[in-house]
Formats: sequence, structure tokens, C-alpha cells
Amino acid sequence: MCSLSCLEAAGGSRKAKEWTDIPAEELSLETPRVDPFASAEFTFRSVEVDDSGPETRYVYHNRVRLFTEDGVRAWSKIDIEYASDWIVSGIRARILYPDGGVAYLGRHDVYQRETYRDGSRQFFVKSFSFPQLRVGCVIEYLWEVIRPYPIRGFDVLVRDEWPTWVYELSIRPNQIRESRCTGYHLRLPVERVGGRYWYRDSDLLNRATESFMDARRNFEPFVYLEYASERSMLDPDNYWAYRGGLVVEKNRGVTDGIDEGVVELAEHLYQGVETTVEKLVAAYKFCTDKIENISFYSDQYSVDELGALTPNEGPGDTVLNGYGTRYDINVLFASLAQLAECSAGLAEVENCLDFVYDPSAHGAFNISDWVVAIEMDNRWRFFDPGSAGLPFEVLNAENSDVHALTSSGDFFTIVKTPRVDDEFTKIDRFASLRLDVEGGVEGVVKVIYSGYAWLWRERYFSAMTLNEKESFVRRQDWGNRFTQVEVSEFEVREGSGVEGEFVMSYRISIPNYADCVGDRIFVNPSVFEAEKKGLFSGLERQSDVVFDYTINVRDRVTIQLPEGLSLGGAFPVLLEFDGEFLKRASRTEFNFVSGSIQFQCFSSLTETRVERGEFDYLKGEFDAVSGFDSQLVGLAKSK
Repeated sequence: MCSLSCLEAAGGSRKAKEWTDIPAEELSLETPRVDPFASAEFTFRSVEVDDSGPETRYVYHNRVRLFTEDGVRAWSKIDIEYASDWIVSGIRARILYPDGGVAYLGRHDVYQRETYRDGSRQFFVKSFSFPQLRVGCVIEYLWEVIRPYPIRGFDVLVRDEWPTWVYELSIRPNQIRESRCTGYHLRLPVERVGGRYWYRDSDLLNRATESFMDARRNFEPFVYLEYASERSMLDPDNYWAYRGGLVVEKNRGVTDGIDEGVVELAEHLYQGVETTVEKLVAAYKFCTDKIENISFYSDQYSVDELGALTPNEGPGDTVLNGYGTRYDINVLFASLAQLAECSAGLAEVENCLDFVYDPSAHGAFNISDWVVAIEMDNRWRFFDPGSAGLPFEVLNAENSDVHALTSSGDFFTIVKTPRVDDEFTKIDRFASLRLDVEGGVEGVVKVIYSGYAWLWRERYFSAMTLNEKESFVRRQDWGNRFTQVEVSEFEVREGSGVEGEFVMSYRISIPNYADCVGDRIFVNPSVFEAEKKGLFSGLERQSDVVFDYTINVRDRVTIQLPEGLSLGGAFPVLLEFDGEFLKRASRTEFNFVSGSIQFQCFSSLTETRVERGEFDYLKGEFDAVSGFDSQLVGLAKSK
């Protein structure tokens, strides 16, 4: 949090004259207008977009009124987020106090910090705050952002994280190209006023903040501006022919871009290789192993070095330079596949975590990712070597079992990508623990991730040190359930390829894990799920429930008991649940010979998308399974 050292008094500031008067209602209303439970609300929000020049310029103007102490705390610091290829400037802010006083943001009161990095891009925030913030204050602030010019178009999300009294959007499109501006999930139409598109609305609810939420574009209001070289291309009746034509044109470029260097590489890779599939495997392995992927974390280049790299203009450059973006690598693989005498090219595929395909929705957001499509044996096969870590002929979860726009020669078609086998993603968790007489447990844990669970951790952990990985596991897997937990002897083994696994092993210690009541101890053998909060807390949903992928989890837990403890009563040995979305079966046994509790559990999530109307059924299944994972085994201390 930053403190302001250059606040100016309202009476002596020349800048105060630059601000417009605020409507009396915004200054006098003491309760929220849109949401009676809101701690703060935007009284005014506007976005002005000027896309008429070589860059896209956004001007944001916000006013917010604070109604409760929670609102004061939430607005104690204002963050403006942006990427390294954006320019943020012109930040101005003022605060109007309930007693009529006004303070203004000083030039030196804005602080910048880096938040994270994604490949060659860095992400930052510029932050500022006001002193003596209190209930009844009105904060007003403006800023300007310049972004790179959009090739095909851009969207603007209408809702914000806080309710809004009045919202205004103005877009000045590029006049050289044809444009169409369309609103989705809006209450009112987008209007064309002179050379601008205009939208105004009032009393907007805040954005949804649900767990496992659907993509916002699928249910929340947004405006999309699409460009094309000819007006006819934006006609709804011709739209998908226009999009298909773009894919045909793109694949002509793939064929034309094959140069001598790519041909020589193919000859080298395919020497002595007989079958087409074996050639594709060799090409895939080269693209994933020999080309540095700069769209994901790179341990070969620093962020500054990544930013200075010369962009590849074709697959030959990718081979020559030894690096490439996700798109570059996929183009190279498509080129090599063509040299293996395959009917290969690029395909645009749906990203179901970003927007579910809707033929009536016209915009680049609808089918938005690029992969490689190869027509073999009268069917389409799909590949994505440009996505770090994906096995041969496996797409990212969000690109599986979805629509794809691909082409063969001068013709295009929309097909479905294959669904990944439900057994693809597995997590095997093992724990060998020892219980002490005080109720604490200590021992060894081993977790094996495969499929998409492996891929997610492979990517997420790639930029972390071993200590950072250990801290993440302690916090996310255990610290959110137990107030005291220690993790030590942490090790990670990372695999690759179709049989890739991500293996973590460590020692864990949890004091007071079991409940001690008099001469009895109650222990939960479901160590990996014990004390977890319900996955869904609310009773209603605004969106469908969306999971990244189906998953199968198998737990094997042994808890060795100390001397002097014996079984103190009956407990459920076998518990089974066979729901529409969840399946679970567990067995708990007491081994009298070894003096230990043996616990095994298998559970699976069988659907990735559950419609909002079925939320009650889904929540009921998760609540039922959570109850199974709360079963205790009673132990008695010897007299």
C-alpha cells in the first residue's frame, strides 16, 4: 500500500477546476442503490475506446461510493493492472470526504510493481491510495491505456466486481476497415451515433464470483467489435464462410512458407522411417524437444532476452532460430506433416473455458485457438506441439471434444475434436502415517499426477524453485485445512511424454490431527480430504458449473497406532456412492496384527460441465461425498 505525501487542499488546487461536478445523489445517498448488501458501489463508470489510429487507446473514468467499513478496507488501495506491451498514463484521482473536503492524488503517489510473468510478457500494477478513508467517501479516478492495435477485433466486458449505477461505453472504430459492433447478454442494443458505437446502461449487478464458474462471455454482458476488409464478410449469413475462408488462406500460407531449411530437416527426420505415423512422431518430438517454446516459461531466456528476440516469419526461421511461439511451433509441425505426405494444416478450435461455440455468435472469441489438423484414414486427427508438455495427439482439455474449423484444399468444414478418455487424468495419493497418543500424525506422503493433472502442475511449477513448490503444497494441500502443519524432505520428479507423471514426495507432520476426548481418540482415515470445506457454499448459481477435466483419484492410507490404543467401536467399513456426476467407493479396515488402520478410496468426476439448472443435484452429490470423508474411527486407550 502506498501513502500520499503530496495531497493538495481543495481550495488551492488548480486541478480541482478540471473535474466536473458530481450529481447530488451520489454525494448524499447513504445506502446502496443496486445491491442492498453492497459495501461499495460504482456510481459511474465509463470506457472510451479510440481505435482510429495506429494503436488502441482506452480512457477509463470511475467513481465509487463507500457505504460500510468493509468497503473502506476493500478500497484502501487501488490497483491498475496492465501488461508489458501496454502503456498506462494520465492517472488522476481525487477523494471527496463526507464533510465536504477534497484531496487530490499527487504526481509522486503512484507506485508500480511487477506481479507475474507469462513467457515473454510481464504483468504489472500501478497502485495508489488515500489517507483517512472512511464511510461516505466518494473516490473518483481516471487513467489511459494504450494497447497494440487489434488485428481482428476486441471485446469489452460490461460488468465489474462492484455494482454500478451508471455505465457508459463509447467506441470509435478504425475507419479504414469495415466493422460491426455486437452486444451479447445486454439489456439494451448497441447504437451507432455518428462515427462511434455507443452503449449506456444503469443499475448493473457485480460480476459473478462463483467457484468453478463458466466463462464470463457465456452468461455475462459484453460488447464485441469485429473488423473485416469487406462489409459482406461481416454479414451474419456469410460470417462462417468468411471465417472458413480465413482458415483456407492461412493454410495456403503454411504450404507456401515451406523453405529449403524445412525440407532438409524433414529429410533428416524421416531418413529410415517407413510409416507415416512414425514420421509424425519424429516431427512432433523435434518440435517439442528441440524448439524452445517461448509462449510458456523458458529456462533458456530471461524475460529481457525474450522481449528482444526477433519474431519468426515462417517455419524456416523457427528451425534456424531454435525458438518459437505456440503458433510458430504448430506451423512448423504442420509443414513437416505436409512433407510426410499428409493432408495437414492449421485449424481454429473452440476454447470451451473461454466461450462455448455458438453459431449465432460472430466474433474471433468464438473458436479462437490454433492447433494442427491432419486428415488421415477418413478422419481428422488433431495435434498441438506448441502447447508445452502435451503428449502426441492430445489437445489441451479446453480444446478436446469441441468444435474445430479446418480446411482441405479450397474447402472448409466444422468438425469435433476427439474426447480424451475419462481414464486419462489420474491422481494416486499414498500416505504412511504414525499416530501419537496426543492425536498428532507424522509420516510420508507420495502423490502421483498423470494426464491433465500432471500437465497442469508441470506448467504451473515450471518457474518455481523447489522451496516455492514446497510452500505451495503446504499452503494449498494442507494449510487451508489445518492450522499447524509441517512439510519437510520435499522432492519432485517430473516425467514427460504419453506416460508423463509428476511425482511429489515429502514428510508431513500435523499436530492434533485426531480428536482426543477423555480416554478415546477419534481419527479420520481420509487424510487427503479431512476437514475440507464444501466445494459449493451458495444455494444458487448465475452460471453453469465448469471443471477443467474429468479426473480419477485413488487414495491409499495407512495409519500406524501407538501402543495402548485399540479399536473402540464399530465404524463404516464400506461406503459407496454412485451419482450422476460423482462416483466414490471406500474401504476402511482395522488390522489387528499390525495395529493399524488401512484406508482405500476411489473417486471420479465424470462430467466437466453441469448446467445451472442441475446445480442442486451436483451440490447434493458433493455434500454426500463430503459426509463420507468425515467418517471417524473411534479408538480407546488401554486402562
